Amino acid sequence: MKESILDFSEEYDDYDYESSDFCSEFDTTSRADALLETYNIKDSNDFVIDANYLASHYINKLFVDRKDKHGAIINPELLVCHKRTSIVLNTTIIDSIKKIYSVLKNYITITEEDISLAKKTGDVTREIKLVTESLKILYEFGIPQQFAGGMLILYLEFCEGIDFGI
Repeated sequence: MKESILDFSEEYDDYDYESSDFCSEFDTTSRADALLETYNIKDSNDFVIDANYLASHYINKLFVDRKDKHGAIINPELLVCHKRTSIVLNTTIIDSIKKIYSVLKNYITITEEDISLAKKTGDVTREIKLVTESLKILYEFGIPQQFAGGMLILYLEFCEGIDFGI
């Protein structure tokens, strides 16, 4: 699957836009359909199945043998379900950051003293550290940027015990 996507993106990047004829919507659609068929994508359901498979793959990759904040192994059956793959596929990094910081207010109280100390030392506050360190873990596991928003929410929920009400 990954190789097919990489092959497709390389082929797409080499496309000569200037010499192509975009006059007819039908021609463009039939060319797109023909290209997708070369990758065994017959209709949109094939794409959805592949996208869900890819999201599940990265969820498994990040959470295999990972422990929660209490030291218990995270049950993979809780992770790979329609609800969680949908979060990974449909949550942008911007949407996830907004949600995360609104929920973190219930878990981490930042005082004026914390802010003053952060300014004096050139450091950041605890909630910012938590988010950036979590993003670093996603990066180290090779999680694609397109999935980072949803994966960040799952990571904080399962590994840090943050309840997002999902």
